[in-house]
Amino acid sequence: MPTELHTCIALLRGINVGGHHKLSMADLRDALESAGCQAVRTYIQSGNLSLAHTGSQSDVAHRIKQVLKVTFNIRTDVWVVDRSTWVEIIATNPFPEAAVEPKTLHVYLPLGPLSQDAIDRIQGAASQGERIAWQPPALYLHAPAGIGRSRLVQSMDAMAGTPMTGRNWRTMLKLLAL
Repeated sequence: MPTELHTCIALLRGINVGGHHKLSMADLRDALESAGCQAVRTYIQSGNLSLAHTGSQSDVAHRIKQVLKVTFNIRTDVWVVDRSTWVEIIATNPFPEAAVEPKTLHVYLPLGPLSQDAIDRIQGAASQGERIAWQPPALYLHAPAGIGRSRLVQSMDAMAGTPMTGRNWRTMLKLLAL
């Protein structure tokens, strides 16, 4: 009996950002397919993937981390989200009016659980018209002034107490389309 394939989105932290963790997406696709992932697609050069797999999300995250470590000597955090959850994250956007300016709307995913205290700290740090909404498993940030100078974004991991990775709305939609 054939094993059922599951489609997911994988987000790799800090790939090809600021000259760190330089990695060809074509090489990454080839390495992941050699490691058993299927239909691997990438979006832009910063570690955004869509792929099909037969294991659990944690198995896939582990497999990706191993490929990064062994093949490319890169150690970084990896988030894996199944496609149905990705669809739900997009559908439940609490700031739909912000989607018209996709660079101002961001979705952050924590690597571990967020406590209510962490959520309160993050919400309390919002400034410059920033709005925050926690709708598990995602934290939404509408930053009308942009995130380049946002003090909130600069300290998000520390306030959350766990690593987080964020993508702007345009990237969220592109990854869904993959």
